[in-house]
Amino acid sequence: MHPSDISISGGGSELIIRWSDHSVSTIPGHLLRKACSCSECRSRNRSESLSLSMLSSSAHEIREIDLLSSSKLYVIWNDGHDRSIYTFTTLREEFPPQS
Repeated sequence: MHPSDISISGGGSELIIRWSDHSVSTIPGHLLRKACSCSECRSRNRSESLSLSMLSSSAHEIREIDLLSSSKLYVIWNDGHDRSIYTFTTLREEFPPQS
């Protein structure tokens, strides 16, 4: 399934994906950041202690989005983190559309 439209809402607090089947996924920024699979975030998620940078609201605010390809989305966060890449398949599975 591919998106027909992708936007940032709530001052960067949500990612809205409108899918080609007309369904919509609304993804809170804090959950999207938690799902980041870069080595830095995976390491931080495995650690029992959270760094102060991940507790800040800017760590969960989306600054910018861009398409890397027809199947991948690139997200830059307000705290400067710029390694978040998500496949649309993963986003749809982890954040299914609301009915």
